[in-house]
Amino acid sequence: MTADEYKKLVYFQRATRTDIKKGEIPQIDNIIQTKKAKFKKNITGTIAGEPYKKYKELAKEILKDCDAEDVVAALIKMAYADEFNEDFYHDLEKVNIDRT
Repeated sequence: MTADEYKKLVYFQRATRTDIKKGEIPQIDNIIQTKKAKFKKNITGTIAGEPYKKYKELAKEILKDCDAEDVVAALIKMAYADEFNEDFYHDLEKVNIDRT
């Protein structure tokens, strides 16, 4: 990390009032698994909160003609196709950020 890059980093830390720490870039599988876990948590939270009730009639109509698992898979694909697809992510290279 050059002196100029370090100054920019310090500026961003002050502007955002956050401490930016050196860390490892996660693997693509870990990113996708974390997103899937968050998605599942959001689903169960939505079901528990019941704000989805106004959509139940449409859901019943769809489920008359289609298998429930197929419907859920299609909805996930429509909403999260890129986020759960490894091909969407680019390999990230490690960079040296130690100040020299």
